[in-house]
Amino acid sequence: MLTSVVFQLYESSVWSTYHSTTYGYNNGSPTTVTIGGVYAQVNVYTNGYLTQINDGGGNAIVSFAYDTATAGKTVRADTPRGMVGWEYNSSRTSCSGKTVLYFNRGNTASCSVDSDCGSGLLCGGKTGTGSTGVCFRGARCL
Repeated sequence: MLTSVVFQLYESSVWSTYHSTTYGYNNGSPTTVTIGGVYAQVNVYTNGYLTQINDGGGNAIVSFAYDTATAGKTVRADTPRGMVGWEYNSSRTSCSGKTVLYFNRGNTASCSVDSDCGSGLLCGGKTGTGSTGVCFRGARCL
């Protein structure tokens, strides 16, 4: 595991450090990135899965949601600038058996089917049964 990187210059017969980055781990999972002694990134895990990456100020960069029935299967990624969702092995007629990528969140409603979202919106990124999905404006079959 990479634990540190140091940028040095050799000037006048002396090595001088200009930048250092260190990486922290817990049980083999990367937990922190420190640049010049200041936290730049903190990774948050729940039950062994990466659920959020924060900047050094504690602000969320991205959070992840997982399928409750399949360990480690990511179904949503949410950032301050937007969200995407996935549906694997889709039962949608136009994308049967394939993966659907959902994008452009349509509203804040939770959903279990498209009709829960309102006209023209699609329910995707479901973490399990029931109203665990998010309403999106668009989708593509991959």
